[in-house]
Amino acid sequence: MLVIITGASRGIGYSIAERFLKDRKFQIVICCKHKKNLESSLIKLKSKYPKANIAGQDIDLSITKNIKSFANFCLALGSPFILINNVGSFKSSSIFTENDTDVEKSLSINLFAAYHLTKCLLPKMVENRNGHIINICSIASIKGFKNCSAYNIAKFALYGFGKYLREELKDLNIKVTNVIPGATNTDSWDGMDIDPKRLIDPNDIAEMIYSITKLSKQSLVEDIIIRPQLGDL
Repeated sequence: MLVIITGASRGIGYSIAERFLKDRKFQIVICCKHKKNLESSLIKLKSKYPKANIAGQDIDLSITKNIKSFANFCLALGSPFILINNVGSFKSSSIFTENDTDVEKSLSINLFAAYHLTKCLLPKMVENRNGHIINICSIASIKGFKNCSAYNIAKFALYGFGKYLREELKDLNIKVTNVIPGATNTDSWDGMDIDPKRLIDPNDIAEMIYSITKLSKQSLVEDIIIRPQLGDL
């Protein structure tokens, strides 16, 4: 069964890929923007899981024309069973100071990448009447934060996209889940004086995602909200 994970060379995406690789029945496809990072991640994963069935492509999904290319790459390997729209990017910004293009750039990677890739892969899922789409949103999808203008807008929209898909696809036997993590221990926090114990372990998020894909066909977890034990940063 084919599992597609975007933005999976590090952080949450990498942890998700690793968790699914532990279950040998899954074939994994990952992507990331930088070829060097992709190659490094594939080497590490194949070394740890030598019998793993994993492929990857270095591609910038913020560029719409690239998305169909990645979709075709995935479809050439099989029918998508699970699509995890994880790719995203954060940049601190305020409506008072951000550039005119900041919102557009944030939407391109945090929303449109998920939208267009889902649209490309969905016909095959509909044909099979089977599948699970998982959007990695953010606590910023449901809560406003200062100096988070463009990111807040894009992540709220991604959450709304998932809610729409849930209603559109439920009669087609395709599941949709929004995952809403708070501050997570990834390299987004590099250089900041924050105790890693104050952050969510990305492996916990990966474990939650894997577990919901094991439910029976008649059950669905629509939303997962996971926060640091001591609350949001």
